[in-house]
Amino acid sequence: MAFTPPVRFFLFGVAYYYIMRWLLNWDPVDSAVTSSGGDPSAPTGAMRVNHWMSQNVNLLLPLLLLILASFDRLLFPRTPLRWVERLVHYLFAAGTYLIISSTTLPLAKLWPVFQMFNFIVIFGVIIYATLSVHRRSVWNVAKAMVMTPVAFVAYIALCSVLVAMLLGVPLTDLVVKR
Repeated sequence: MAFTPPVRFFLFGVAYYYIMRWLLNWDPVDSAVTSSGGDPSAPTGAMRVNHWMSQNVNLLLPLLLLILASFDRLLFPRTPLRWVERLVHYLFAAGTYLIISSTTLPLAKLWPVFQMFNFIVIFGVIIYATLSVHRRSVWNVAKAMVMTPVAFVAYIALCSVLVAMLLGVPLTDLVVKR
């Protein structure tokens, strides 16, 4: 029973995110592609993968939490937390991120470039969450600041590959070719 509050908080964040997206009729993939001058309706394999990931983020976010807990265990081995306690800690961090970023969605709808603010929010929340359970030192701050974007990129890459395999999209379609 001790682990149910973080799970509920995380699920509330996911539900709030979907409600805000529905109320605003907003899609993060379409917004990002449009703000960079692209065509969100382009029938490419990468767009199919991106749209699936966007519409099913609730299925993919637990992978981010697993990756964060694993990186945390790897980079901060002296902290007397078990892996599952680290995972629960990142459930709270992800719920907090989802609530903050979902609340700012109206601004992202008005100014699509504002969507980049969400990266600052997610990295800031995760770095703060990481440092809140570890001794604050220059070395730990540096590790947290490296861990967060590396874990996020690993999460995006892993999800992209898994979703491409699920949808039958060749992995070569995920690479931008010039």
